[in-house]
Amino acid sequence: MTIISTNVFLQKMDEQKLRRRRLKSLRDFLLSSLQISPHSQNLVVVVGNGNERNNSEALLNWLGEETLDDKPLAELPAHQVEGHLLRYLERRFDCWPD
Repeated sequence: MTIISTNVFLQKMDEQKLRRRRLKSLRDFLLSSLQISPHSQNLVVVVGNGNERNNSEALLNWLGEETLDDKPLAELPAHQVEGHLLRYLERRFDCWPD
């Protein structure tokens, strides 16, 4: 019984590592493709929860929390994630008064 529990635990850890790696890859793709400065703080207010230090952390947090059609963004192709982010930003900016 302990061996099975250990195997399940290790498998879950591996899945979490893979997901985290995928989220970081998506974040790096978005930063590059949209020419977002990773060290600036412009997006922290828009896509972050306010606790992030920079755009890079804010995007990583957003990627981890966002889903599209009940599917985590980490499972989607990068170009779909990029489109989802752009639509999200458009909606957020449209909410702000001039």
